[in-house]
Amino acid sequence: MTGRGERPAASRGRDGDGDRLRRLRMRAQRLTGRRPREVAELVRAVGGLQAQDTKASRLAVRARSGGLDQEAVRRACNRDRSVVRTWVMRGTLHMVAAEDAAWLVALLGPGFAAGNRRRRLQLGLDDRRCERAMEALPAVLAGGPLSRAELVQALAAKGVRVDPGGQAPAHLVGYAAMRGLICRGPDLDGDEASYVLLEEWVGPGRVLGPDEALAELARRYLGGHGPAAPEDLAAWSGLALGRARQAVAARRALLSRGSPAVDA
Repeated sequence: MTGRGERPAASRGRDGDGDRLRRLRMRAQRLTGRRPREVAELVRAVGGLQAQDTKASRLAVRARSGGLDQEAVRRACNRDRSVVRTWVMRGTLHMVAAEDAAWLVALLGPGFAAGNRRRRLQLGLDDRRCERAMEALPAVLAGGPLSRAELVQALAAKGVRVDPGGQAPAHLVGYAAMRGLICRGPDLDGDEASYVLLEEWVGPGRVLGPDEALAELARRYLGGHGPAAPEDLAAWSGLALGRARQAVAARRALLSRGSPAVDA
């Protein structure tokens, strides 16, 4: 990872080289050049967009697209289900293409879920309580989207009680998403979040093996942010640097065996 105030690894060098790299990266991020005209096309091309701030995520799409406004993003998220919001890169909420959600969660979710265990324990979410919640959630969400407050109430009715006034509900929702069980659903009034069963909402999605998933993650990142180094991929994804290097190496190996040479 890069240190505070330090330029990204792939941007170091002479100032002229840095200017060229910045131009290439702006083009890769669809801030210049050809702009996608569909929300899913854009999100797929850049690997994913930060979505913790709902309004800001809509602006991020608009800045990188040809004519997509906030209504287009709402439609893609709420009606078409061509994109989905779930906890993937760095264990934070991102908007990703619907067909990518399953393999991204399978690749990244377990590590972040394990890393957050200490905080969950501090919030009263011990392993047994979390597992009971995972067992109850399919029935709880079988009737459709629920707000976080409604989800907590429904879990309590199933005997899984969570303090509704603190951070425990947010951490439980994130944990369930990192386990691949749920994701964010359609926006409610005032952009309040709702939650749904992931597979029920977007279907089974792509299934990739661990090495293939690492290579695909590197492909998406380099195509949407490159030129870049493994350190940059680690900072963006939350992968340990060793795994980020493995991902870039796996991508290069696929290219050497005749996989498409242009990342898009």
